[in-house]
Formats: sequence, structure tokens, C-alpha cells
Amino acid sequence: MLDIYIVILVVLFMLVALYQEWSTPSLIFLLAIVIFYFSGIITIGDILHGLSNESIILIFLLIIVSEVIKRTAVIGFVLNRLLRPNLSYRQFMTRMTTGVAFFSGWINNTPLVAFMMPYVYDWARKKGIAPSKVLLPLSYAALMGGTITLIGTSTNLVVNGLAIESGLKSLHLFDFIYVGIPVTVLGTLYLIFIGSKWLPDRENALSQFDEHSREYLIETIVPPMSGFTGKTIEEAGLRNLNDLFLVQILRNKEIIAPVTPKEVLHKNDCLFFAGNTDRIIELVQGTKDLILPYGTKMINQPQNHIVEAVIPDSSKLHNQTAKEYKFSVHFDAAIIGIQRNSEKLRGKLGEVKLKAGDLLLLVTGKNFPPDAEQDIQVVTRVKKIERMEGWKVTVFYVILLAAFTLSAVKILPLFIGLLCVIGFIAVTDMIKLTDIRRTLDFNLFFLLVLALALGKAITNSGLASYMADYIINFSGDSTLLVMISLYLITNIISMFVTNAAAVAVTFPIALAAATEMGVDNFKPFILVIAYAASAEFMTPFGYQTNLMVYGPGGYKFKDYIRVGFPLSLLYMVATIVILKLVFGY
Repeated sequence: MLDIYIVILVVLFMLVALYQEWSTPSLIFLLAIVIFYFSGIITIGDILHGLSNESIILIFLLIIVSEVIKRTAVIGFVLNRLLRPNLSYRQFMTRMTTGVAFFSGWINNTPLVAFMMPYVYDWARKKGIAPSKVLLPLSYAALMGGTITLIGTSTNLVVNGLAIESGLKSLHLFDFIYVGIPVTVLGTLYLIFIGSKWLPDRENALSQFDEHSREYLIETIVPPMSGFTGKTIEEAGLRNLNDLFLVQILRNKEIIAPVTPKEVLHKNDCLFFAGNTDRIIELVQGTKDLILPYGTKMINQPQNHIVEAVIPDSSKLHNQTAKEYKFSVHFDAAIIGIQRNSEKLRGKLGEVKLKAGDLLLLVTGKNFPPDAEQDIQVVTRVKKIERMEGWKVTVFYVILLAAFTLSAVKILPLFIGLLCVIGFIAVTDMIKLTDIRRTLDFNLFFLLVLALALGKAITNSGLASYMADYIINFSGDSTLLVMISLYLITNIISMFVTNAAAVAVTFPIALAAATEMGVDNFKPFILVIAYAASAEFMTPFGYQTNLMVYGPGGYKFKDYIRVGFPLSLLYMVATIVILKLVFGY
């Protein structure tokens, strides 16, 4: 029992630490695994075994393939015709949710949402529709579509990896389709006809501000030789600016707010504005009276881009300042504005601790990498022309389609098929090695390997059997109630921590429950936790795509509850019922 108590305490600590963000998920997992090792619960072999797990490697092969697909512009070509400007809101929602759900079945949903956001966001802006009416459905559609196939989401592949580690047969490409398609159809119908009515109609968080909710902080400086020095705010013409509001002045560590029209400007004063970003750019461009502290040189260059980007939850920028991260060196870009939902930001932009979900207004240089960077995701589209030779694109898709087809009919393992695709990509130089390095998140790889070791610790300690006994006794040996219990436990955990952590905790319990109940087919017990971990609709933090749209959509936590709770309930009921009909448990 001592091993069980150790695992329970460590897992509880992990969940709290992940929720409170005491450190990065990979470091929290590593600490837990080290404790398990020195407690004798797992061996070095248990820890290292995940390095050779086929499903973990498969995730990274798919990420590379997804990046090449994005660069071929095929998705962009389809989307430009699918999401036409003359569509009504309901027509757009129908096409967007179904299109995203389809693509998400074949492309990992996180890079898909990152790719789609500019298209969806731009459509809403051009139509005069608040982004809050379209961005959350984008995330939800990607989450649901990801459950259609084995490769649609990394969660499915992690579950498959755990199954292989446990000595079970690997799941096949379309094992998820029987439940994935019906629940996705039901979910998209809900979003189109019901959920869309409950979405907030909130002002555009990037470019429209009202007097009470201006939180986009933009820093300027009065340089020593400025003509504004010694003048009042009114005399300098900084009062009653169109679409602009002077929020505060920072002078020698003293904050002056509110700013009166008679306030006299001093040299080196930091002035913080909120309002229409285009007007702020016009205000500082071509003048020496007011400058940007971080982007003046870039903004006065003949070629530059003003880019709006969001910080994803996996970003190394989280909890760092721009200075600490050396932002301008790393990205060839300067932060000229920050917007954070429901929080008033204070102080110099370079000294603000950045958070996941923050919106950044950037002025970029020629080496800015908008399409191949893990630490920021571009919201407004930066046009980047990349042309690939037609024969390369054609052969690439032929090989990719062959890999999927042969895997579906169980002739060739998907892993081998994708290796052939990657081989073609490498030989034809369709993507540069430096871009591959930017695309691959090795922190994610480390986390997934450790998640497999965590699952092994839960099994070795006896906690999985103990929890399985408890669930079976609580459910009165009813397979239906056991399935519901497993779904709820997994789904609740995934609301607050990573999906990998959720399935790592519950997979051994599900496997032990199936074993003790003496069932012949383990598959429904495996699938139910995969669906539950992906059905994270009620918080912005449980799944990365939810957080990616949080800032750009101007959402609040309650929006996810209002729209996501009915969807979560519908998704759970449909999943349990369909699994029962398919597998007859």
C-alpha cells in the first residue's frame, strides 16, 4: 500500500502544480518520475521505453507532414473558395465548422487552428462581425474533428502509445470513426443552430476599444530632443485624438494616471496609449517627437509588417519578459503593444511578464518567421509567398494518400508510410531543416515520453487496480456506469491539466477495470478516455486551441462555460450511447 500512497500523493501534487503553473509541464512530470524511480516503483527501462514508442514518434512525423501541407497552399486554396466574403453568418459557420472538422481528422488540430485563425478572423472583420462569434467554434470544431481518426489529435496517439506499452494491439487509423463522425456532426449542428446564439457579441479585442475596456497597452517615449518637451498634453496635441486614449505616463518610476490636459511633458517620459492600432502607428511614424522604444527603426523601414500574434500555452515566452527572452533577437520583431483579457497592464512593455493567451502587436523585420514558430501564433495574416514546384506537390500528395489508404486497409503500417513521405520531403528539399527544427516541439516529445512512464508507475504501484475495484464496486458491476465514470474522471482532469496527463492517469485505471470485469474487447475502455480527454470545451486552459482563441476573441471564462457545458453534455451522452451500440457492452 505504501507505493499506492506515494503515487496518489505525487499525482495530486502534479495536478496542483500543473494547474497553478509552478513550472513547465515537462519539469513537473520529470520530478514525479524521479520520485517514482527512487521509490522503486519504476525502473530506468520503464522510463526510457517511451523513447522507442511508435505512436510518440508518429506525432512528430505528422507535425512535419502538416507543416508541408500548409506550405503547399492547398488548404488556403480550398478555404478561399469555401469561406467566401458573401456568405451569411450561418452559411459561414456551416462551412467553417464542417471544413475544419474534416481537415482536423487528418492534420493535428493545434497547427490547423493556428493556420485557420487569420482566415476566420479576417472574414469576421470584413463582415463587421465580432471575432467572438466565430473563433470559439473554430477551436471546438477542430477538437471534435480530431477524434475522427487516430492521427487527428496527439491525444489519440498518446492513448495508442499507452495501449502498445501495455502489450495491446495498436489501434488502426479508422477505429475512432464510428463514434468520431456522429459526435462531430451533432457537435457542429449544435454550434451552428444553438451555440452560436450563446456566443458573446463582444467588441474586437484587437482594434476596437471602448472607454472602459481598453486594455491593449502601447508604449511610446518622449525622446530628449522632442518638440513635446515642456509642453502640456493639450499643447502637444495629444488630447482628444481620434480613436486614441492616453492611459498613463510613467516618469522616473512614478505612474501618472489619469492624465490631465494640463500635465507637462518631460524628456524620457513613457506615454501609454490605447486605441486604434493604425492611428498609433500613424502617430509615431516619421516623427521625432514621439518614438517607440523597441520598434522605431523597424517601423520606419520601407518594408515592414504590423502583425498581431497570440502566445500559446506551450510557449517559452510564458512568464518571461521580452527583455529576458531577447525577443527582438529571436524573432526579428519588436513588441509595440500587449493586450490581456480582463487585466490592466502597467509598466514598460519590455518588463511586463508575458502570459499564455496574451495578444502582441508586433512590428516585424524581414527575418520574422510567422509560419514556423512555436512560441507565438500569428492572428492577422502576414502574406508570405512560397512556391513549390508542381511535380513535387503532386507526388507528395500521391504518396501521402497512398500511406493513409494502405494503413486504412491494414496493408502497411502508418508509421512506415509516413517515413516514406518524410523521405520524399527530405530528398526533394520541400522544407528546410531550420524550419523543421522550429516546427518540432521537443519539449512536447519529452512530456509525452514521461507521460508513458507515469502510466507505468500507476500500474506498477497497484493504484490502477485499486481505483478500478472502487469504480466497479461504485458502479455495481454495470459496464455502462463504469464507462461513464471513466469518461467523467478523464474529462474533469483534462479541464485543468494537459490531455497527456489526463490520459496517463486514467488509462491504467481503464485497462485494470476492463481486465477485472473480464471483458473480451478492451477497445471501448480505451476509446472512451480518448474521447473524454479531447472533449475539453468548458475552460480556455484544458486544450491549447481554446487558449489560442481566448485573447483574439476577447472571451471571458464564463463564455466557455455557457457555450461549452451543453456541448460537453451532448458529446458525453452521444459518445457513451454510440460506444454501447457499436460494442454492445
